[in-house]
Amino acid sequence: VVYISDYKKIINEPLNKENEYNILEKKYLESRESIIVIDDFLNKEALDTLWNYCLESTIWFDSKENGGYLGAYMTDGFHHPLLINIVKNLTEKMPRIFDSKKLTQMWALKYKSDGQGTRLHADDALININFWITPDSAKNDKNNNSGIIIYDKPVPKNWNFEEYNQSDIKIKNYLKKSESRKIEIPYKQNRAVIFDSKFIHQSQKIDFKKGYVNQRINITMLFDRLIRTF
Repeated sequence: VVYISDYKKIINEPLNKENEYNILEKKYLESRESIIVIDDFLNKEALDTLWNYCLESTIWFDSKENGGYLGAYMTDGFHHPLLINIVKNLTEKMPRIFDSKKLTQMWALKYKSDGQGTRLHADDALININFWITPDSAKNDKNNNSGIIIYDKPVPKNWNFEEYNQSDIKIKNYLKKSESRKIEIPYKQNRAVIFDSKFIHQSQKIDFKKGYVNQRINITMLFDRLIRTF
């Protein structure tokens, strides 16, 4: 890590206070698909701070050549205090979802202006929260694209990590046989999607303007079961 952005102000309550989190929590817990969308997820100060942090910090060490994007991970510098406070705030606002869980992994992905993005996969956790921070003005096409596709069937319990995270052909065959429903959620700045991590998901086709500040950036947090030792 050569440089970390100067945007280090501690924001203790980064979530947008206007959202009705008790209603959102109830909706998630009662949803058949275990998927909810939260718009205006962060307050403006937190959103701007996080975006500048991702633009300026030299924390992008992983290159995904096939999908055309870079990755920054919690274990390699992607751990701004604001991110930790988002986790704390989520636990406070939606305790029935997050209180018995712990953050196990966190990353940001930065994409080239066009391409397929992240391929079909599932994640090794219980809950996935994915949110986007690049301004909507960076999108080329104003249609409903550049977001995420989620299939409402979890991967089989007997599959190992390589099978549900690396094997495209096996996943495609499973989706056909399981007759899973495809749910498409278009890109929008400051939109968060919370869903079951074992649901198979992928990017929608990416279509953003050229230029460094226009690159699509999404942040993912994985939560798994908290094992108490007392």
